[in-house]
Amino acid sequence: AQIANQVLVATAGASAVTYTLPTGALIDAAVPNATVGSTFDLSIVNLGTSSGTVTLAVSTGVTDGGNALTAIPVVVSHLYRFRKTGDATYVVYRIG
Repeated sequence: AQIANQVLVATAGASAVTYTLPTGALIDAAVPNATVGSTFDLSIVNLGTSSGTVTLAVSTGVTDGGNALTAIPVVVSHLYRFRKTGDATYVVYRIG
């Protein structure tokens, strides 16, 4: 649901946390009108109160297209672009 809403607010504490992206099949279900080649963006904001970073992990059907798995420091946001490459398959890129 957060991917479909295009914003995910994370609240890392003193320790680093990892958020695993949904599978390509779950993204297909959340974005049913996506066709091969279409894209959508997701902003992830780390509103943690300490030094903890947020890192993404990919899951089945999702591939890191470039820098998507870099840590997000506290009070920073990163912008990601998802590109559908086939049925239940996506590539995610960090674009900002």
